[in-house]
Amino acid sequence: MDEAVRLAVDGGKVIEDSQEFAAANGFAHAELVGLCKSLATGGFITTEATSRQSLQLTKEGELVVTSGSPEAVVFGCVPAEGGIASEELDQRAGAAAKVGLSKAIQNKWLQVVKQPLSADELAAAEAAAAAAAPNAVNR
Repeated sequence: MDEAVRLAVDGGKVIEDSQEFAAANGFAHAELVGLCKSLATGGFITTEATSRQSLQLTKEGELVVTSGSPEAVVFGCVPAEGGIASEELDQRAGAAAKVGLSKAIQNKWLQVVKQPLSADELAAAEAAAAAAAPNAVNR
């Protein structure tokens, strides 16, 4: 590595990008930086610190790549004709349901359509609500 750096800076040449130089020559970048700092301390070369920003996917971003965004997941669960019940959407979309539905509605991809219940559906809903309600205490 010493020889490669010496040849690279021979005659006033400059290593513009230490990461590219390290990769091109098969060196670990951290080792190259250490060598350059040692040479700079001895007055053999001068260095200039630079930084580079890069973007990386988060765990959630990786999930979006593999599964789609929450709104796309929800949108994909809704049939083009007839719609889907909220409970069924929750089951199909899983964790994406709540956020995905909100974003899909905000994007105007979906809309909530309220329909009156049939007599059977109304009776079943009332029975479920009564079963879920806390017991009343009378004196």
